Formats: sequence, C-alpha cells, structure tokens
Amino acid sequence: MIRLLFAVDSATVCERLQALFEQDPDIEVVGQVTDPVDVLLAVNEMQVDVVVQTWPQSGKPPGFVSTLLAEYPDLLVIGIPPRQDRAYACRQRIARTKLPTIEDLIPEIHRWVPAAK
Repeated sequence: MIRLLFAVDSATVCERLQALFEQDPDIEVVGQVTDPVDVLLAVNEMQVDVVVQTWPQSGKPPGFVSTLLAEYPDLLVIGIPPRQDRAYACRQRIARTKLPTIEDLIPEIHRWVPAAK
C-alpha cells in the first residue's frame, strides 16, 4: 500500500485529488495538513510515501521541500499549482518532472513508489 499525505490548502483541490486517488486500491490517503511544520511531522509519524501539496503557479517548490527531501530521500513530493492544469513530481535524487495532466499522477506514483514495501 502506498501511503499518501495531502498538504493542500484548498478544499476543491483536495476533493478532486481524493476522488482521483480513490480509484486506485494501492493508494491510501492517510491524512491532510496545511502547515509546513505539520507536513514534516506527519511524514515521520504516518510513514508517508508521497506528499501531494499545492505549489505556486510557477511550479517552483516551496523552500521547505528541499529540507523534507533531504530528511526523507525516498519520499516523492507532488506539487499542484493553483490552476490544477498540471503537476510536478520530485524526489531527492531525481530532478523535478513536469507531468502533463493531474490524471498522470497515479501512473507516476506507481512508477516511483513500489506498492509492496
């Protein structure tokens, strides 16, 4: 099971993503936080594999993402800009990747995070 945490500050985005991830039996949404400090705590406490968070429209990750990836090198971080027209995936040893659409999230998550740990 792939454990996913939402770090999303928009109820609309959260609902859209929840509906998307509910389609996949190998992905479990384990919680939702909005504060960067809470993200760091939740990743540790909930043993999260993936963090999905809102990013600026530029696609540049917030500053704390590099700290998060340095502390958890196997973590996959997915960034969703406000318009929700695309997504970005990044991991410590893998460059940031632009995904064509939000619907591409599930295949990317499966590509980067093994379901059976």
